[in-house]
Amino acid sequence: MPTPKDYLSIGVITRTHGLHGAIKIKFKCNLAVVEQLDYFFLLIDSKYIPFFIKNITLSNSDIHLILLDEIDSREKAHNFVGKEVFVLYDKKYVSSKSIFSQLVGFHIKNNEIIDPILITDIYDLPTNPLLEIRYHDNTILLPYVSEWIEDINQKQRTLIYNFPIDLLSI
Repeated sequence: MPTPKDYLSIGVITRTHGLHGAIKIKFKCNLAVVEQLDYFFLLIDSKYIPFFIKNITLSNSDIHLILLDEIDSREKAHNFVGKEVFVLYDKKYVSSKSIFSQLVGFHIKNNEIIDPILITDIYDLPTNPLLEIRYHDNTILLPYVSEWIEDINQKQRTLIYNFPIDLLSI
């Protein structure tokens, strides 16, 4: 059974739409992946409850209009406005720029490095996103490579990032 650390926030329900229970969700993850979702979770009474998606329609660049199987009226949908949308953690959700931008302030852990590494900024460049880090009082830019991510712990604000340590000496 999944624990709370196994869930990843990928968006928030911003409002209702229409009379038939549609909701608008502002996503902060890879929208190509979102369009493939069959369900997501909402945290209700300290439990992650699955909601199955009936239909997804792109509304603008990061907001989708979604119909859920269980929600058939504006009144029912209104109860979920402001709630975060979760999925079970998977690296494919982390490759987006918005979740990526949440990493500012996180500490990087690497099996080969003992000293603390703090992520101080993000450069979301189209060719290659970069993490600005502080290491031994130096500012260093590391490439952001999703394949190097082993784990993200939002509660402890740590990123297990298995990058080549030689990058720290460049």
